[in-house]
Amino acid sequence: VELSTGILEGASKIEKLVTLTQEPLGTTARADVSTYVDLLTPLRQFFAQLPLAKTYGLQGKHFSFNHKAGMCQKCWGLGYKKIKLQYMPDVRVKCQTCDGYRLNPLSLTVKYQGKHLGQILQMSVNEAALFMPQVPKVLKKIALLQEVGLGYLSLNQEIAQISGGEGQRLRLAKELSKRSFKQTLYLLDEPTV
Repeated sequence: VELSTGILEGASKIEKLVTLTQEPLGTTARADVSTYVDLLTPLRQFFAQLPLAKTYGLQGKHFSFNHKAGMCQKCWGLGYKKIKLQYMPDVRVKCQTCDGYRLNPLSLTVKYQGKHLGQILQMSVNEAALFMPQVPKVLKKIALLQEVGLGYLSLNQEIAQISGGEGQRLRLAKELSKRSFKQTLYLLDEPTV
């Protein structure tokens, strides 16, 4: 690499260029770590294949807090209710119906090794790595989150509450989980550990 002349030697060999910034990932309360790296999709499919889910006729959508079939109807899949205060910031109160798990009562009855999906999503990435089912897509995404140093984050951590450095590493984990190109150049605006 020759930077003094402004020329990148070997640039013609680069198949893909990925820019990873520290800009905010989003502001919606519905997006969390599990949805951002698309971990929730294979988990929902796994839960839909469990015997009790099949008995009840539940599908993947019944394990989504972003779909009407799966979300708690009292908090609309947020896990909390927002109380507006006149002169102070809004206060969040945990939903009493779903106990903050965001899913409807029927979806919460389906369990894997004694835990329902809401409990699994409240685990840290490191805790989930020890507990997760042997689903290759799930294990790969969990391993990537650990490799970029995000093992301490909970899977249901809201994207809006993620720092710039954490966001950059989340972007990297998501990018690395995609189809790989042999000659990829990753540009980080402010490299992190």
